[in-house]
Amino acid sequence: MKNLADQIKRVGIIGNSGKVACGDLLRKAASLVGSAGRQVYCDAPTAGLAELKATVVKDAAQLAKQVDLLLVFGGDGTMLRVAREIAGGRTPVLGINTGSLGFLTAVRASQLGKDLKQVFSGEFTFESRSLLHAREYVVDAMSTKAPLMTWSSAVAWPCV
Repeated sequence: MKNLADQIKRVGIIGNSGKVACGDLLRKAASLVGSAGRQVYCDAPTAGLAELKATVVKDAAQLAKQVDLLLVFGGDGTMLRVAREIAGGRTPVLGINTGSLGFLTAVRASQLGKDLKQVFSGEFTFESRSLLHAREYVVDAMSTKAPLMTWSSAVAWPCV
């Protein structure tokens, strides 16, 4: 995987803007990425939260189009939000857990330095995930109003 690691030149950082305490971790990540010789990018909310010196783009969807790897800091909710926002893209995402739940994240915040070093030295594998979209219609047979429609998205996580 070393060849793939060498292709990671631009790294995007997205943080959960509702977790002010994660600002220090975002700054640490930006420093580690820069020290590894990679360019740091982030979305506007993350730049504001952590006051990062990085190339700032409007949102996660635009960020994913401009980077080779996306680091997402938060929990499962943040991972699901980002997955919906970048749906259809092919940018690899590495989740860093800053909360209590972390089924969809691969890295504990306390292991960030060690795990990023492994990524940048090619010690990783890719795992594909599917994003499922569901549409629900609620129809009231007694009503003349249009049916209520809701959308949901979820990351498919196979269990055995």
